[in-house]
Amino acid sequence: MGSNRIIFIAIGAIIGIGVAFAAVYNYQTQEMQQIPVSAISEEKYLPFGTTSFMYPGEPLPADEMRVTVFGTGWGFVRPGQADQSIFVELGNGDSFVFDLGESSEANYMAMHVPYSKMSNLFITHLHMDHMGGIPHMYAFGPVGDRFTPLEIYGPSGTSPDLGVKYAIDGMKQYTNWNVISFKAALPESDGFDINVHELDYTLNPGIAYDKNGVVIKHFPGAHSIDGAINYRLEWNGLCVVIPTDTNPTTWDVENGKNCDIIFHEVGPDPHIYAKNLNVSVEDAQLIVDSSHTNPKALGKIFSETQPRLGVITHTVENADTLMPIIDAVRVYYDGPLAFASDMMVFNINKDEITQRMAIGPDNPWVNTVVPTPQTGPELDIHDYKSQNTFDHVIPKCEDATDGQLCY
Repeated sequence: MGSNRIIFIAIGAIIGIGVAFAAVYNYQTQEMQQIPVSAISEEKYLPFGTTSFMYPGEPLPADEMRVTVFGTGWGFVRPGQADQSIFVELGNGDSFVFDLGESSEANYMAMHVPYSKMSNLFITHLHMDHMGGIPHMYAFGPVGDRFTPLEIYGPSGTSPDLGVKYAIDGMKQYTNWNVISFKAALPESDGFDINVHELDYTLNPGIAYDKNGVVIKHFPGAHSIDGAINYRLEWNGLCVVIPTDTNPTTWDVENGKNCDIIFHEVGPDPHIYAKNLNVSVEDAQLIVDSSHTNPKALGKIFSETQPRLGVITHTVENADTLMPIIDAVRVYYDGPLAFASDMMVFNINKDEITQRMAIGPDNPWVNTVVPTPQTGPELDIHDYKSQNTFDHVIPKCEDATDGQLCY
């Protein structure tokens, strides 16, 4: 009887999740193309066009762009919602990381994204929910397979101490013990070098990157203080806009036109925010109004820019927040719309946009695709570890002296 009850509850939960998923992600647009099971390739990859899932290692067609949302959070690190990070892969082999908020790196690992494909990092602004994961990614990249310098792009500020160069200089100090210890143990490489590209936050637009047919533009945002920027990536006639936190601006409209996907952050309903965080509605309203986009205003932006797909992201994703946001966006915008959650994937080509969910293991090994350099460590460990410490290390028995404790 007890086992039957458990089965009944499990089936009910699965049905409930399915109904909720269908309600939240109903685009009110055409049905996505279904691919028959017989079309699945011998490599066991799900083909482009399926409405199912993406698994680690799926190849990307040469003419397509794939955008995976590895973090949608709004400042609070939660088990089901990492802080903001968006990963863009191109059919030419290039890849770009936009923001790396806390805990998002675990989702990259789950999808077997090697550190070598995370070398180009673009930061929208310097709040920790957009860059808190960088120290770990930087410090452990050379333990994986990133043996080239980390290229970091980010905004300037109203003074030097408010720009990305200053922030990364501080990170180098913060990780110094870690880096020195690894340089005394790992093969020598350039993996611990960082090239910082500070972008003038006032430009509309500026060019952050222009290589290999890829152009990444940046344009200002209106966040809590000056120094926030958005990005617009263009390649092969395709386009995606990656957001910063911002009030609604004419910059959004100017730079969002003629684009395939526009991601945009949004603030939660202040009444729901106030109730759950035990603050006044007035204080919650002030937080949203000072730094974020109201859902109704986001609907106006989407209606003016008319993307092939508008994607809501970077907000508090709970059962009581999603539908009020969607309802408010729909006041002005009736086009294709998605509400992003962690591990959501968008394949883009000139004919269609396909949305799926990525699925990877909870406890993956780090994926390495670049061969490890066949060199010795850059530093001599004896310069950083005293003989006294060596003398207290318990040796293997074959290395021990008579009467010495060993294993």
